Amino acid sequence: MHPRRGAHERLGPFTLGEHLGEGAMGEVLRGEGPRGLPAAIKRMRPGTEFQDALRQLFADEVRVAARFVHPHIALIYDVSLSWQQPWLAMELASGKSLAMRVGTCTWAQLRAWMCATLEALAYVHARGIVHRDIKPENIFVVTRDGEDFVKVLDFGISKSLVPDDEDVRLTQTGMVLGTPLYMSPEQAQGDDDLDHRIDVYALGVILYEAITGEVPFQGKNYLNILTQVISDEPKAASEYVSDIDHNLESVICKAMAKGLSLIHISEPTRPRLI
Repeated sequence: MHPRRGAHERLGPFTLGEHLGEGAMGEVLRGEGPRGLPAAIKRMRPGTEFQDALRQLFADEVRVAARFVHPHIALIYDVSLSWQQPWLAMELASGKSLAMRVGTCTWAQLRAWMCATLEALAYVHARGIVHRDIKPENIFVVTRDGEDFVKVLDFGISKSLVPDDEDVRLTQTGMVLGTPLYMSPEQAQGDDDLDHRIDVYALGVILYEAITGEVPFQGKNYLNILTQVISDEPKAASEYVSDIDHNLESVICKAMAKGLSLIHISEPTRPRLI
């Protein structure tokens, strides 16, 4: 239960409102900016702002996200990296995450949402950035002009592939960052030599889950799942859904292939799914 915030609590030009969510290093609040502009305000949670590693991750997210201007990526309105309270204000995504929509959507909807996510990732990858935490909770389906519209969120643990990129510092070698259920084997091992293909792997897991109703690997704890991700092969999607389209299963298998995904996303080609 989060305490009610004072009516006049502010960060920069934004008045803070209700609590929307939180993660390991930050909390997200509803905000209102100049001329009533609605926004999502992400700031470091009280007590974490002086932890150097978390502060660095937060600063990296701000620097990365501020680079992007793409219809399927939440737009950044304003940022602050002040020592007292780092924060960023972004477009408020009013809708539901893919995690909340998958069970009730049609294949046509899922295909459109995944293609939009691929477009966003193609844009990001072309600029030398890997998201590293693609999962249903970070793909938001909003309503725009009466139609579904996808927004990819949360670049909190993204990684720069640009050599000597001083604006975006790489996380420490050997750190296991991400969400185990959607993590590639290389990511699970803490490998430092990672690229765009780990995001493609995660999309393969999302497709697998959406089609079969199950994630490829399940376990009682974090370590058990990571061990399976590294060493085991998942059941074929056709074992759950006997009439699955052969080409769709092939896409899933290629995306989740051990030894890094075989699929490459590039601009400006529009991504396609079967």
